[in-house]
Amino acid sequence: MLHENSYDNFVPDVNRICAVGLDLKFGEEEGLTTNTPPPLGPRILQDFPEVETAARTFFLQETVVRRETPGQAPLVFNENTAYGADTAFLELFNFPMLQGNASTALDRSNTVVLSERMAEKYFGKKSPMGQTLFFNDTQYTVTGVAKNLPLNSTLRFDFLLSMSTFKVVDNFAWSWLWLQVDTWVKLREAVTPATGGPGSQISHDGQGTCSSRVQSDWH
Repeated sequence: MLHENSYDNFVPDVNRICAVGLDLKFGEEEGLTTNTPPPLGPRILQDFPEVETAARTFFLQETVVRRETPGQAPLVFNENTAYGADTAFLELFNFPMLQGNASTALDRSNTVVLSERMAEKYFGKKSPMGQTLFFNDTQYTVTGVAKNLPLNSTLRFDFLLSMSTFKVVDNFAWSWLWLQVDTWVKLREAVTPATGGPGSQISHDGQGTCSSRVQSDWH
């Protein structure tokens, strides 16, 4: 199921960007979920030429973020706006970057893109580029700073961590039952969910289906 994002008008080509959900059927039980399995994004990109690009996000529960500075006490906060994200995510949404390159910022493992507000919170007026932060004791290098998102944004993130860092996602790359990532697609021009977005069976062994449907209030 594709849900059309209707009010994030600050995003270029917002009418071509959709969240993907699944109509699942297990035996006699049926249900709808916007949580999706890791293989779904790559499979959509492979099977549906009307999709220009796809990206996944992985919400991190409350995360302890720490900055260490020699000779000073660590700066430590609990944060709840951190996500793992595929490399393509920043370009898919075309989020404005104040520092760094959207197309490469999340290419490598253990890299992170900060929002403007978090860059200031942890680094003050200094550039955070190339500096390190610890997320639950795992070290990340700052490779970008994104402009703060407006209040009407569906997505509320302040930290985007490279998806390749999360071995748990990689370990379930084969699984159609581990529904822990969100999947986003950008349709090609002249394609909309109502006029021909992905809408056929795409999951393994018939365990779920993905069908096109406009639902503007998915958020």
